[in-house]
Amino acid sequence: MKQTWDLSHRIRKATAVIVSYPKTGRTWIKYFLKYYLAYRLASRTGTKIEVLEKLDIWDLSLMSRTVSPDRFFPLLFFTHDFSDFYLKWTADYYEKKRADKSEYKNLKVILLIRNAYDTLVSGYYHILKRTPIFEIPVGFAGNLSAFIREPHYGLPKILAFYKTWYNARSVLENFNVVSYEQLRRNPRSEFHKVVKYLEFPVDLRALNYAVEKSSFQTMLVKQQSVADTMGDLTVPTQQDVNSYKVRKGKIGGYREELGWEDVRWISEQLSEYKGKLFPELLYQP
Repeated sequence: MKQTWDLSHRIRKATAVIVSYPKTGRTWIKYFLKYYLAYRLASRTGTKIEVLEKLDIWDLSLMSRTVSPDRFFPLLFFTHDFSDFYLKWTADYYEKKRADKSEYKNLKVILLIRNAYDTLVSGYYHILKRTPIFEIPVGFAGNLSAFIREPHYGLPKILAFYKTWYNARSVLENFNVVSYEQLRRNPRSEFHKVVKYLEFPVDLRALNYAVEKSSFQTMLVKQQSVADTMGDLTVPTQQDVNSYKVRKGKIGGYREELGWEDVRWISEQLSEYKGKLFPELLYQP
């Protein structure tokens, strides 16, 4: 499996990893770090920042090593740790196959967490609006109420994913949780913490530039730009905000989509895990 090879290849070379379940803010933090590294490299090499911003995090990290005084610079990659929708793993299968996280033992690990309610709604629209066009179709055609209970993509899968990571904390030498909600409320201070944790050189000008360039409003405009029609922010229907990669970014937006019976069902399921899972996941906005 290509994903298995790519993951093991990068783990052997990397110093840090950002792990996330789909639709929990990975695109946002990825673009922040891309702009952050691009700004620093542009100021040190004279390369146009527009050119650097087209590169991925891995290549920017490698380039940064060539201009760092001590030739050391963290190497970072992103992964969904096999929770990708297109794999179609059930909750039980995921929990069995991915319980062992020892491959991450020597890395700095950031686990990105978003509350389960908003994650579910965002995941539903991703599968409904984006996977038929940009990714391998996942074969789900039900409504939102059915989706949240579905073992391949719904709450059971989310719980399985986070249970494996919660249980693995003791074997990971450097493990840190980053909350999507905290990033939304205090992006500058929270991204500053991310930069320091990853051991990137702290550059306040680069930080301010990256925070502004990766802000929700800026990313929303970028999606609507013809210039990005070939990028990973491409939208199939400009008039349909639910087809956007960066969709609404609203804390508690699930209340506009889920019926009270579905909200109650999710709450009941999550209540069984109080003290047994990350509070950032169980949090109800």
